[in-house]
Amino acid sequence: MKNYINKYYRDFPIHFESYELENNDYIFEFYNIESKRIQEIVIQFNKETHKFQVNTDDTKIICNIDADKVKNTAYKPSLKSCTVDDKVYLIDDVEDVYNMSVPESVFSLGHERFLYINRMSKAIGLQRKEIEYIAKDNKYFWTCTCGHHNLNIYQECQNCGNIKEKLFAVNIPVDQEIITKKHNINLYKSSAIWLFIVYLCQLFYQGLYGTYLFENLLINDFFHVFNRLIVPFAILLTNAGLILSIIYYRETLRTILKIVFYTLIAFIAITNMINFIGTAYNLLFLIPVYATLLGILYYNLKNKRFHLFNYFMAVFLVFGSAFTVYQWQRYQDYRVTVIDNGLRLYVNENVDVDYIVPDKIDNLDILEVVFDNTYDYQIENLTIGKNIERFYIYSAMVLPYLENIYLAEGNENFYIENNILFDVDGVIDFVPISITSLYLNSEIIPSELFRDLYNLVDLEIGPNVTVIDNEAFANAYSLETLTFSDNSSISYIGSRAFYNCQSLEVLDLPISLQALGMGAFENCNNLISLTTPFIGEERETTDDLRTSTDILVYLFGSRTYLHSEYIPNSLEYVNIYDIDRIHNVTFYNASHIETIILPDTMTTMGARSFYGCESLETFTIPNGVTIINKSAFENSGITEITIPASVRYIDENAFNNTNITTVNYLGDVSVLIVSPIGNQDFINALD
Repeated sequence: MKNYINKYYRDFPIHFESYELENNDYIFEFYNIESKRIQEIVIQFNKETHKFQVNTDDTKIICNIDADKVKNTAYKPSLKSCTVDDKVYLIDDVEDVYNMSVPESVFSLGHERFLYINRMSKAIGLQRKEIEYIAKDNKYFWTCTCGHHNLNIYQECQNCGNIKEKLFAVNIPVDQEIITKKHNINLYKSSAIWLFIVYLCQLFYQGLYGTYLFENLLINDFFHVFNRLIVPFAILLTNAGLILSIIYYRETLRTILKIVFYTLIAFIAITNMINFIGTAYNLLFLIPVYATLLGILYYNLKNKRFHLFNYFMAVFLVFGSAFTVYQWQRYQDYRVTVIDNGLRLYVNENVDVDYIVPDKIDNLDILEVVFDNTYDYQIENLTIGKNIERFYIYSAMVLPYLENIYLAEGNENFYIENNILFDVDGVIDFVPISITSLYLNSEIIPSELFRDLYNLVDLEIGPNVTVIDNEAFANAYSLETLTFSDNSSISYIGSRAFYNCQSLEVLDLPISLQALGMGAFENCNNLISLTTPFIGEERETTDDLRTSTDILVYLFGSRTYLHSEYIPNSLEYVNIYDIDRIHNVTFYNASHIETIILPDTMTTMGARSFYGCESLETFTIPNGVTIINKSAFENSGITEITIPASVRYIDENAFNNTNITTVNYLGDVSVLIVSPIGNQDFINALD
């Protein structure tokens, strides 16, 4: 292994390069700097002087000593003198001595070593790992990237063969690159921090509200997750990668990452341009991205980087941000929801009186239309767009001025008949408030579809209808005629189904009816005649009074018999035709009813059944009843009563405080038992 002598003596004819032990010989290597004729070389090795008679003008001079002659190798050899053309040159006379110090490692450059290694490897065609030291040059010797010192007389490295001219033809302004790098790192680091904060804010906002500007029901499908979460995160990652590529001077990687970075930005910007409404959730991230691009552009132009790409970015930035602002301004007043394959449109309040539901908004089909019940619409003529598949409205009252409804050409999802909107299956979807007559025959009449039809006068329920849902015809103020077909299938009328139908005077319910919701006819304050198969929620089949609802007031909005004020004052006639019993207080305080007819199938009448019926003057007890319970007619206006022979007992106070004067008992009076308590007027009339 060679041992180098790292001293250079200026103006000395020869240079002692190295020595090594090889095959039991010490070999010394000298360089004839000026190619003069060297006659003798003298060295000192282990305190012994050795003279070499060389007599040569060769550039490279090699001398050797038998290793056996060297007794002590504790000291390194040193050059003492040389003789050139009979002139002796002594080392001790040389004043200018240069130490050829240990070469400077590339690691001394810090991260800038990557810049040095990358550019040097390209210049001299070496692999990066072969560049271990910084190449340096001076007047007398130069240092190769392999770490070897070479005299200036050599144009190739004596160790690795690197060509000096190539080595020092590369100008690597490390200091300037450090400054530039710091600026670039600060630029992208600021961008990364800014975008990261914005990204977190977007995640936080979307975590709370799920969307931005426009509701998006598809926000969690693949495209939208990719667009609102993955792409912004990928932008952050590429930004971080750009910082690392700058730190480590990986130019190729940096170029690739820049392409990816700007491609991702272009992707979310262009998708927003193409489908602004569908991707409006990205505005919280996209607008800061535009701000980031503006910062990068400003930095580049400030540093006089007038590249074509910067001009392109400027155009993109101006166009993209301007288009976003334009779209925002254009669509911000729209209330839409992104649904599968299109939009749900919530119609604004300030639309024209002749309103046509548009086919598209921002290249998205409008598939559903919704009218808000909190708005004051002035629409008189409504045209349903050709793409509409569903029509949502709380009640007809939402469009109080609507006269006509039309269907745009090409719509195959609906048809219009008699100014009523039907779907393709023949189910009514919407009835304008101007309708005065209506025939319905679908199995279920839903809640609210026919609500607030205050111009409706005549309503006919067809044989196929089984259910009238809650509040179905609420606020049909003008309804005068409610007709059920002779073969009606109606089984249920929901709670407040005919609430506030104040023009309804006659109500005849079919025998098919099985149940009524509480207050089905609440606030029908002009009802005069009621014919019904039962009273209460359903036909009573039990004697359990605790669960009984067979009280007249139930039809008008209460489960408590004490709320007799709910019973319309106009109600005069009640005919119940398909029950076998009534429980207690069925007609409690129904003070305005003049006529009550019960079927002959009756077997039981509860206590206080007709208590307080002040207008009820005559009454016939059904044939099957056996007992008139206590207080049954107490405080009523009864004056005449017909009692069948089936009645054998009259309980206390049954006729207390009445004006009873005529009793028609159709059986044997001798077997009739009458409690004397509170029934004296009855007993007197019976006699």
